[in-house]
Amino acid sequence: MEAAVTIWHIPLSEEPTADDHALLDAVERRRAERFLREDDRRRYVRAHAAMRRILAQEAACRPERLVFVAGEYGKPALADGSVRFNLSHSGDHAVLATSFEVEVGVDIEIRAIDTQRIARLVLAEGEMKAFAALPADVQEAVFLRAWTRKEAVLKAVGCGLTLDPRNVEVGLGSVPETPELAGQRWTLCDFALAPGFEPSPVRFIEPHHEAAFPANESRAFASQAEASIRPANSLVGCLATNKKIAPVGIRSGAIG
Repeated sequence: MEAAVTIWHIPLSEEPTADDHALLDAVERRRAERFLREDDRRRYVRAHAAMRRILAQEAACRPERLVFVAGEYGKPALADGSVRFNLSHSGDHAVLATSFEVEVGVDIEIRAIDTQRIARLVLAEGEMKAFAALPADVQEAVFLRAWTRKEAVLKAVGCGLTLDPRNVEVGLGSVPETPELAGQRWTLCDFALAPGFEPSPVRFIEPHHEAAFPANESRAFASQAEASIRPANSLVGCLATNKKIAPVGIRSGAIG
């Protein structure tokens, strides 16, 4: 049976409100205060306040009543286990993956820095050979595809970069591999989001099928097969789950 997952898009460009700050617990407030750059502090507060509102809506409770715990390697979870979730951000955008049924990991990236150097640190031997054979003008896009896949599955497992990403093969093609980690087979689902477009109620489908979007929304979301023609400022993302997933909805995170 397929499991349902929702990805919530959270814009981070606006200043946090007093209500945003009030939602954070003492640990989150201390963490926010440690950021040296004001932009980083703003994004953190906005993302975590929105995450609390979304999780409270999903768990049917008040945001301030949510209790978080950390896994062995620091992956956050709700103490009651009612909703599985994972948060990622890049620049002025964040996404939150939620599910009642499956473990989730999500990652988004807007651009790669020093692609060649980082590729040697994260790509498996076979992936690196395939990457080196690509034309230079597509290498960054393909690397971002691979990097978000690796980050998503490592975050889903809960180990993050404590595991060498070179030991996780996800493939560079339009259809991801299904890596086996922690005794489970992981499903990867690529997506891209072009900032500036209203995300709700667009849906994308699993990567084994052709993407189909309403004509007036086709620019906003693209399947990984369309990533090479996405807008330059779009975000590349990947969702990892430990079960086959149903079509994933991407919604606005501006709720409550």
